[in-house]
Amino acid sequence: RQFLPEVRPRRNLIRIAVTLTASIMPILWQGNALLFGKIYSILTLMTWLFAKYPFGGWSHTAFHGAIMFLSPLFMTAACNLSSSRAQIQTAAMHAVLQGAM
Repeated sequence: RQFLPEVRPRRNLIRIAVTLTASIMPILWQGNALLFGKIYSILTLMTWLFAKYPFGGWSHTAFHGAIMFLSPLFMTAACNLSSSRAQIQTAAMHAVLQGAM
């Protein structure tokens, strides 16, 4: 949609908001409302920084600074998945064996 003759910034912002919300909804469905709220808050801040550019050229830097806080939250969500447990257990076992050598 970015390559249409007329780009509507508000419509783009709505699409970005819907996409970001849809991508983190599984965290809420798993019952982790606090983690969902933290991620949603950071994504809201990032969207505001991207859309309003409140700090001029420094807004881009602030946007990337906000992204930095998402990785640990997404890792927390991934570690809570039942499908991740076997891989985490294997990694922990290797870490223990490495420490024993």
